[in-house]
Amino acid sequence: MLASVPIWLGFGAGAIVLILVPLLLRAYKHSDSGIQARARKIAAAGRLQEAARLLVDAGKANDAIELLKSLRRSDEAARVHLHLGQFVQAAELFTLVADHEAASNAWKKAGRPKEAAKSVERLGRMEPAGDLYLAAGENKDALRCYEAAGQLRKAAEVYGKLGDKKNASQTMAKFLTQQGDFADAAKHWMAAGQHRNAAEALYRAGNFQASAKLFDRLGEFKSAAKAMMRAGDIAGAAANLEKTGELTAALRLYESAKMWNKVTEILKRQKNWVALGNIMMRMDKPDLAIEFYRRVSPLEEAYIECAMSMASILEHQGDSEEAMKKYAEILEFKGVSSGTSRALFSLASLCEKLGKPALAMPYLQRMSAGGPLGDKVHNWLERLEHQVVNAARTMVGGIEVATEEEAKTGKIAFNLPKRDSLADRYDITDKIGQGGHGVIYKAFDKTLGREVVLKFLFKNQLPDDLAIRYFLREAKTTASLNHPNIVTLYDMGEVSGNLYLAMEYIKGMDLEQHLTKRGGPLAFSEVGSLVKQVCSALQYAHDKTVIHRDIKPGNIMLTGEKLGKVKLMDFGLAKALDENPTKTLIVCGTPLYMSPEQIAGDFVDHRSDIYSLAVLVFQLVTGITPFPASNILAHHQFTPPPHPTSLNKDLPVEAAEVILKGLEKQRDQRYQRTMDFADDLWKAMQLGEDPPAT
Repeated sequence: MLASVPIWLGFGAGAIVLILVPLLLRAYKHSDSGIQARARKIAAAGRLQEAARLLVDAGKANDAIELLKSLRRSDEAARVHLHLGQFVQAAELFTLVADHEAASNAWKKAGRPKEAAKSVERLGRMEPAGDLYLAAGENKDALRCYEAAGQLRKAAEVYGKLGDKKNASQTMAKFLTQQGDFADAAKHWMAAGQHRNAAEALYRAGNFQASAKLFDRLGEFKSAAKAMMRAGDIAGAAANLEKTGELTAALRLYESAKMWNKVTEILKRQKNWVALGNIMMRMDKPDLAIEFYRRVSPLEEAYIECAMSMASILEHQGDSEEAMKKYAEILEFKGVSSGTSRALFSLASLCEKLGKPALAMPYLQRMSAGGPLGDKVHNWLERLEHQVVNAARTMVGGIEVATEEEAKTGKIAFNLPKRDSLADRYDITDKIGQGGHGVIYKAFDKTLGREVVLKFLFKNQLPDDLAIRYFLREAKTTASLNHPNIVTLYDMGEVSGNLYLAMEYIKGMDLEQHLTKRGGPLAFSEVGSLVKQVCSALQYAHDKTVIHRDIKPGNIMLTGEKLGKVKLMDFGLAKALDENPTKTLIVCGTPLYMSPEQIAGDFVDHRSDIYSLAVLVFQLVTGITPFPASNILAHHQFTPPPHPTSLNKDLPVEAAEVILKGLEKQRDQRYQRTMDFADDLWKAMQLGEDPPAT
């Protein structure tokens, strides 16, 4: 019954009455039905919905429909058609009034899915429209709708129905990629002939070997090398890098794979005697290295580097006389200039060590330079002229040379608080350790109610003036640094003739102990957090013109929850740059982590800390330092480090490149700010996944 359909709701009385009443009266005049009479009466009363319902019930539905159309109420006329089962007419009227939802339902009831699909498509509902087109056998329209809706799986199925296997496979590959099913996606990319996409999918699926082979066939050798590195195929990665012409990176990998025949083959073909010598150094074959270095004549650009390497090897082999001759040979062939200053100062250092200043002094006198280089020449001349006095000052590397006034009088003035006893303030509870210059205790500060570390300097380790200067410099430097990642100095003084420092007690373990306990590389997330904190401390110190000079695991304490907080210790080798910046000996630090300029006797700035930090990070991500302990000083100066990914295939290549930039021999080619190193490393680390715990 029409009465059960809410099509009459919304009839107005107003102006519609003026139209409807005459029509109803006219209908009444042409019929003798009592229902028509009643309809006339009801319409006259303005009850139009009821009057129309009476007409439908009386079998006068067409009259009611015509009436509603004339009143521009096609939607309600359509509902009358719908009520009568006239679905096509209803759908047409619903389409006319843009009621596509109702039209689609009517078309469905009429068994016309194609027209229903058009109505649903007009509503912007592309997936259900595609379903209707598919039901109607309109595959191309269904495909168009599925692709517009991003329904790639359904689109792939339709391509299959259309016999388009290539697009079917390609579309299914896109769908599987969206779902993260890279392994199956790769199969479909292959079926579609999209081999590069297949290689990418295999890489993302973790099937690095298959990915590498495919990239190799495509001629994309750099991508193949990256995949082979992840697969642990170092030799294959090297071969692909060689094809791209990236010989430096390839040689590092060949070296890591211990493919020495391949290494020497390439380098001999290039007549790269410098690199061959460096390789022999990496293989701990210094005599062979010298043989290769000898092939470089003084006329070649690489001569100075090779001659310096030879001299360094000779020096570290104990043949100091031959080393001095080689340094002098460089100065004779190439002249005395800023370009040969490393040879000049190495010679001066060796002459000082052997007590033979006469050989170096003429070359120093021929050196004409200004700025820090000129100051350094002047200082070396003074030191060689007063070698007896200077010998006492060089007993500890890194100690500042006394001022001229202090040198003349032989006295150094200090102003230290002196105590008769520490017992009134400190209770010593435990001995923590003992080093070359002093002993360290754990104690309780009774005045401030906290645990501290008491550090005492041995009396007999240094001449009195140097001992005090060394101790005071450590205290002064540490006290000037107030940072959450730097250990805090609380107190200092002299008790019973012994110098002491009271410092913050750190509960935890040092990084060296942590690495030993771990027994392998640290998790990338841990490395990133640790390095950020160390760099934050170093950047703070560098901004205050303080260099640490001895970055190593033993000087980094781990404390707090899960040992997640870092405290940088022992600024004993640090130095404020604004205090006699050109009057500092540089033979200090820990050999495994020393920068080339520290070793060569050149001036040291904050970039030396960046090099040492890069050595440390190399160790954190690979489990070993970049160079072996034997001939370590020569390695730092002349031997290229191995590529870190050759030792840890899980390490992102981008992170390895950050570390290698920090390990550049020339400081100008390194990172210039510590936090830039930290930021780039942090970003690169996010590209990898933590290695499994060992």
